[in-house]
Amino acid sequence: MAKPERGPVPTKWVDRSFMPAVIALMLFIQVLLLSSHWVEAQENNAFKNYRKVGLNDHLLLLDPQLVFKKVQTDPAIEEADSSEYGDEFISVQCGRRTLVIGFSNGPSEDPNYEIIARKDKKVVRRNVGATSLAVSSSCQIYAAGHTDNSFDMHRKFVITDTAINEVTQPFYLVDKVCPTSTAATLTTEPCGKGSVVATLPKGAEVRVLLSEWFLTDEYDDKHTNCKSGDGTKESYLVSTPFGLVGWVDTTKGTIWGTPGMPLSCIVYNGD
Repeated sequence: MAKPERGPVPTKWVDRSFMPAVIALMLFIQVLLLSSHWVEAQENNAFKNYRKVGLNDHLLLLDPQLVFKKVQTDPAIEEADSSEYGDEFISVQCGRRTLVIGFSNGPSEDPNYEIIARKDKKVVRRNVGATSLAVSSSCQIYAAGHTDNSFDMHRKFVITDTAINEVTQPFYLVDKVCPTSTAATLTTEPCGKGSVVATLPKGAEVRVLLSEWFLTDEYDDKHTNCKSGDGTKESYLVSTPFGLVGWVDTTKGTIWGTPGMPLSCIVYNGD
């Protein structure tokens, strides 16, 4: 007697209607994480092959080709030796030029590097506010950090026989997302000039792209040309959630956490 045919084996019903939403959420989180670490990853990639050297419980990044040593006394650092930089310095040899570099958190937590360059009998020095410093094989200096400024600023310095000069950039990269602390007006030119691109309400999320700063004096102070009744404002190029781009002038908050107006993430870190 032939066995009767068996029907299809029942399977448990699974609701997959929520899967597109889950996938979209996962992609959104991944993009958000990648965006938030973009500048940090870019910085790490730029110096990924550099040697990490300890300096006063901090790190100095050096091109592998550079010859260096730790020193406590040197004719070029007599002045710095008696300052808050202590007695630990890194001496770096770049051809005929010697760099002596120290690090200090400063008397009020203002991280900065003391850089002294000597070539033959010519000595130049400069303090650079930063939390990380890298030196290339040609003695070019790269500094980054949110210290004594309004955001994580990335700068480059070159050394001559008479000075250690910052390389002028047309803008500084900010690349930071933050909500507006008040209503914000985007214009086609810095300092509120030009025509209005858009007006955003308080709480709108914008991406701060670039900063327009100007080097104006010998003490490394940076200012904008935007003056108002409540003091100096800083100009930032931002993009709206829709993708419109324009300039926003904002005051800077303080080290105590007061947000900038109207860009809440622009907070001055320093004295």
